[in-house]
Amino acid sequence: MALQFHELVYVHEGAGQEAPKSKRYRLINLYYFSSICDGEGNEEFWDDIYEYLDNHYDLEKVKRIYLNSDGGGG
Repeated sequence: MALQFHELVYVHEGAGQEAPKSKRYRLINLYYFSSICDGEGNEEFWDDIYEYLDNHYDLEKVKRIYLNSDGGGG
């Protein structure tokens, strides 16, 4: 049985307050990507994310893209 990995990526444009006097924040323009794969579909998963970014943003003008990870060994 091959190992399977669950991958979760979400794209957003920063955080903003839920209400003017609120101490709570929400992510702006949030979009999720999720995949369960055994390593074979990993490249296609990241290609889908790049395609989304390329279709929704002018990547020539984007100065930074941040990636966060849970540090998993998958």
